[in-house]
Amino acid sequence: MIQNEREYKISKAEAQKFRQAIVQLEQQSTEDWKIELQKNAMQSSLEELEQEILEYNQLKNSPTPIALTLSSFEQIPDALIQARIAKGWTQAELASRMGVKPQQVQNDEITHYQSANFARLTRVAKVLGMEFENARIMVGWIGNPSKPPPQNGRGCVGLSQSGNTRVQKSCSEGLKMRVDTLTPRW
Repeated sequence: MIQNEREYKISKAEAQKFRQAIVQLEQQSTEDWKIELQKNAMQSSLEELEQEILEYNQLKNSPTPIALTLSSFEQIPDALIQARIAKGWTQAELASRMGVKPQQVQNDEITHYQSANFARLTRVAKVLGMEFENARIMVGWIGNPSKPPPQNGRGCVGLSQSGNTRVQKSCSEGLKMRVDTLTPRW
């Protein structure tokens, strides 16, 4: 995901380089499978880059509020970054409004808020004016009814996609957590 104007400019320049390289490869013999493979790889990379550029432009230039639908907690950091971009704020502007140094916001975004505690995530969301329209989280016990759920919450190791719902799986003792949509608004 493109997070700021600097990355946006770099991405646009890289996309142009990919376009030029693809044109050069197209001028070479298409009988060589290695050249065709290289061209296809570049085309795929260009498409991904163009999608990121389009998403950044849509966030930055949207005249109306944007609703994001999250299917897992892991998507919250991206939503915070997208909300900042949609507000038209730089990382420095967010830092100023939060009363922290710009390096703090830069570091948080680079690491996707890995070292941020829940209080800081909540504060960022509040400063950005994010509202959660729906935040339905379902936790249920699906294991052996005679066996109590784990007390320490450990043992869960992954998430799988099940339709529009992400389901926590591979949990010891049969604990299963379903996270439905989270829809932040601002």
